[in-house]
Amino acid sequence: MAFENKVDFTAGFFSISGRNSRTGQSASVSGLAAYHLGYRRAVSDRFDVGLGYTLAFSSVISGDSVFGLDVSGHYYPFTAANAVDSRSDSVSLVISESFRPFVGLSFLQRNFQGIQTTYVGFGGSVGTEYSLNAGTSLIGRFKYASLNANSDSTATEMVIEVGLSLGF
Repeated sequence: MAFENKVDFTAGFFSISGRNSRTGQSASVSGLAAYHLGYRRAVSDRFDVGLGYTLAFSSVISGDSVFGLDVSGHYYPFTAANAVDSRSDSVSLVISESFRPFVGLSFLQRNFQGIQTTYVGFGGSVGTEYSLNAGTSLIGRFKYASLNANSDSTATEMVIEVGLSLGF
């Protein structure tokens, strides 16, 4: 495998709704200010795992905020997760498919400042990468998560994001 490591920089739309049952507070925040920085590593031809951090604001860089860690895995059912590198003594060949669709599962932790509650939970995602060259891709993804703080406090999160993935 070539480029087994990737760094993702994405931004996009988010919506999160939550309720803190102890305080009785509920809030909903959405906007075009969700930012994600992540690191992914290929663990097989069709699977990668990642660690990232998401930060979202109700305004571009201010207002109510939601932030936290993401641990994820992506499965590439139709293509390899990365460019394939084949080498011999005199020849080197790198094959990078143009579109690499994927599905993913993730574990998320979110601090929701609007109702001062920390949530954790699981989510799913679908998306694709489009190769610009052997080491750089555009990435687009839709993520949905169901989160809990305790037995009575819940939240849902939806994110649509696009950005760059840099392989090394």
